[in-house]
Amino acid sequence: MLSNIQHCKRAVNPHGGIVFLMDEMRLRGIPAVIDTHFGARPKQATYSFSDILLCWVYSTLCGNTSLESTKKVKVAFSEIPDHKHPSPDRIGDIFKSWATPNVIYDYENSSDDDKKHYFNINAPLNNLMLDIAMKLEMINKNDYYMLDYDNTIIECEKQHDEACAITYDKSKRGYSPSVSFIGNIPVYIEGRSGMTPVTYRIEESVARSLNMLEQREIKIKMFRSDAGGYVKELTSMLDSRNIDFLIRFSHNERVYRHVKDLEEWQDVEINNKKCQLISTNYDFGKRKYRVVIKREFIRDKKFINQYTGDKYSYWSIITNNHFLSDKEIVLLYNERGKTELVFKDLKGDWNWDKLPFSYLNYNISYMCISAIGSIMYRYVLNKYSDRLPFVKDTYRLTNFIYHFINVALEWALINEIKVPLICHDGRNRDYSPLYNRPPCLPSA
Repeated sequence: MLSNIQHCKRAVNPHGGIVFLMDEMRLRGIPAVIDTHFGARPKQATYSFSDILLCWVYSTLCGNTSLESTKKVKVAFSEIPDHKHPSPDRIGDIFKSWATPNVIYDYENSSDDDKKHYFNINAPLNNLMLDIAMKLEMINKNDYYMLDYDNTIIECEKQHDEACAITYDKSKRGYSPSVSFIGNIPVYIEGRSGMTPVTYRIEESVARSLNMLEQREIKIKMFRSDAGGYVKELTSMLDSRNIDFLIRFSHNERVYRHVKDLEEWQDVEINNKKCQLISTNYDFGKRKYRVVIKREFIRDKKFINQYTGDKYSYWSIITNNHFLSDKEIVLLYNERGKTELVFKDLKGDWNWDKLPFSYLNYNISYMCISAIGSIMYRYVLNKYSDRLPFVKDTYRLTNFIYHFINVALEWALINEIKVPLICHDGRNRDYSPLYNRPPCLPSA
């Protein structure tokens, strides 16, 4: 049988599903948003800014994980009308040109002049990220939103970059950027050196993200953060903006002394676990806030809480909201665990864990662009999962590539017009709901 194999010169794109995404972004006006944001390139330039940014996004949506690997899809993409595919060097050069200078702060109360905090605040790319999210209607002016804030560690080895250092948790070397989210959409990314504590100037970082959102009339009703947000300057700033906050409460001896005097605990069940809740007032900074405390009984005979002397473990949330019940506060705070899943997607699917450049400001440029790609992906995943039974809105990128992107497609010349033809592979995938015509009937 193998002796009968023949070579076929037909040009077949194994990533045929990408043409639907390209067309979707074009119809939504995303290339125009990008080119308007950065301005026109010189007349002699072969590629527009949108060609360069979208080339990286589309290559990632085909499974490529590095700038260099964009070459792998160039042949397959060459048949697609109006698509231009720049080289990896060109993509990298433009990404670096979009970087902004770092802001450097000296260590406070330190005799070591070499120790500095490095921040990278890339307002242009963060603004573009918001503009694209709004253009795709992933966020809008009509709703009120919860803003989630978190830091993550990006492990990497950049030998010539002082910002790449042993991280604040002393476990790894790398960066510790801060990110603000609305749902699963990143809306602000700020670079930080690895050694910079989460609490350092956190109120300034959060204020910058809020200012960008307010400029677009995006309304933030609530703010949520882990214990890194337990900073007086942050709670005061949020309170002054009339934003309700839910922040993980950092326990100390003063807090535990206060807990000992509380008596009216409420028995509840949260996530199928029995626990007790109570709320109390607590002075923090210049204000008196509400603290919701959850405690669980520990059955281990050896366990004794060193601060209270009882067999309970305690967990608390500080808030300026006095209307929601204790249980509602806890359940609402627990939903912030979803941000960890978004970080997982950004690091794994959108290559934050494979930073290509040698310096913080270049890599923040790259991370912002990859986050923009993740927003486009969320948009098409939500839209196509409503129309196609073989696409699920829970898919990670690898599943989406397998079920949707990886379909053979070739171009036929019909009446001097290039027409894409999808080749069926036996998986009964009907793409016709995306053709703006009725779906094909199954064959008898």
